[in-house]
Amino acid sequence: MIADLHMHSSCSDGTDSPSELIEKIKKRGISVFSVTDHDTVDALKYIKEENIRDLKYIVGVEMTCFDRFPCHILGYGFDPENEAILSLLNKGSELRRQKLIRRLDGLSEMFGFEFTDEERKELTEQKGVGKLHIAALCVKKGYAKDIGSTIKTYINKFECADIRLSAQEIIQGIHKAGGLAVWAHPFGEEGKKETPQEDIPLYLKRLFELGIDGVECYYSKYDFNKIAFLKSLADKYGLYISAGSDYHGKNKQIPLGKTNSEEKPVNIEEITVLSALLK
Repeated sequence: MIADLHMHSSCSDGTDSPSELIEKIKKRGISVFSVTDHDTVDALKYIKEENIRDLKYIVGVEMTCFDRFPCHILGYGFDPENEAILSLLNKGSELRRQKLIRRLDGLSEMFGFEFTDEERKELTEQKGVGKLHIAALCVKKGYAKDIGSTIKTYINKFECADIRLSAQEIIQGIHKAGGLAVWAHPFGEEGKKETPQEDIPLYLKRLFELGIDGVECYYSKYDFNKIAFLKSLADKYGLYISAGSDYHGKNKQIPLGKTNSEEKPVNIEEITVLSALLK
C-alpha cells in the first residue's frame, strides 16, 4: 500500500482539480490519501464516496503559523463541520488575504509591478491563495521568468510572520474538531531555505508543549538520514509519524506519492499516524 497524506488541489495552490487529483491518485496506485489544501476543505465537496470506493480518504488541511518560529501544521481526521475548525479556517483565510494584499502592494512599490483591480479582485476572492498564485500572475505578466525565481527574488522580500495564526490556536482548533495536528516538513518545504538541524529539537519541544500529535518525518525532499533524525525525535516524544509528498501539480516539481528523496517505497506500518486515523 502507498500512502500520501500531503497534497494540494486547485482549491488552494495546486493545479489539479479534486477530480483530476483523484484520478492521478488511482493511476499512481496510492491507497491512502489526504488532500491538505491551505486554510480550506473545499475539496471535500468534490470527493464523493463512489469516486474513491477502493481508497482510504482522510480529511485534511494545512495551516501556516508563527510561534517563536514559522511553521506549517497539518490537521487530519477532524470534523469539517465543527464550529472550532470552521472558525479557524475562516481566520486563516482572512490572514492569507491580508498577506496577499501586503505582497501585491510591496511588489508594486518596490519593483514597479502593476496589477489591475480585476487581477487583485480575482486573487483576493480565491481561498487558499498564496505565493504561488502571485508568482504565476507575475510570470504571466512578464515580470519574471518562472515561479520559483519569482518567489525567491521578489515575493520573499515581504515578511508576513506578524499576520499568521499562532501554533497554539491551530492545534487547539484541530483538537476541538476531533482531529490530530502534525508538524509539516520540519526541515523546510520544497523551494524554501532549509531549517538547521540543530534548531529542530527546540522547535519540536515547543510544539510538543502546545499539544502537537505528530511529525511529518517522510517528505519528498528528505533523504533517509533526515527521516531517521525526525523519527528519533518523534519516538522521543511519543508522537505519530506521518508521510507526504506536498504535491502541487504543475506548481512544484514533486511527483505524487513521493515521500522521500530516494523515491523508495515506505512500509505503511511505519506511518504510525494511520493507526489512529484509520481505526
